Amino acid sequence: MQSLYDFDIAPCLDGDFRAWSQFVGRFAGLVHGVALRVMRARRKDLDPAVVPHVTRCVFLRLARKDAVLLRGFDPARCSLAAFLVVVARATALDWLRYGYLNAEPLDDFDTPARTDASGMFSDPQFPDGVLTDRQQLVMQLLFAKDYEVATVAEVLGITPQTVRSIKHEAVKRLRFYSRGMPAFN
Repeated sequence: MQSLYDFDIAPCLDGDFRAWSQFVGRFAGLVHGVALRVMRARRKDLDPAVVPHVTRCVFLRLARKDAVLLRGFDPARCSLAAFLVVVARATALDWLRYGYLNAEPLDDFDTPARTDASGMFSDPQFPDGVLTDRQQLVMQLLFAKDYEVATVAEVLGITPQTVRSIKHEAVKRLRFYSRGMPAFN
């Protein structure tokens, strides 16, 4: 007898949209329930309207970067339902710790209806030799591209705290430079 949670994920990993839709349909209730329980246990004033967002984040996390997380599922170690419970729990805890994750609506991403603001503002120019390449990149993403810290962290594959630390050090170097003090090496 097959369990309700038995599912062949191979077609999902091959990019089959129909299989992915069936996968989401079958496991959305489980993921939603886990997220709701985890979040309610830790935040009594939880707005239940955020739980569907967390549920979507779980599936976005599973699909991100060519489904690397879902590819890590090993049926010899646990059931697919248990694997999804772990991912849902981690995503719910991340949501509580760090706030909105993957919160851009997919339908609104890069639509032609957006106003083109390119050219309205010039990119910040940094003095040569003051910032490291990594610091310049982070500052460009934060100030020229107007990315959020979480977005920069995801783009660079580092934690949001590391992005804030790099920004802090860059600002400190720029302040020293503006006061006529020698640049760091």
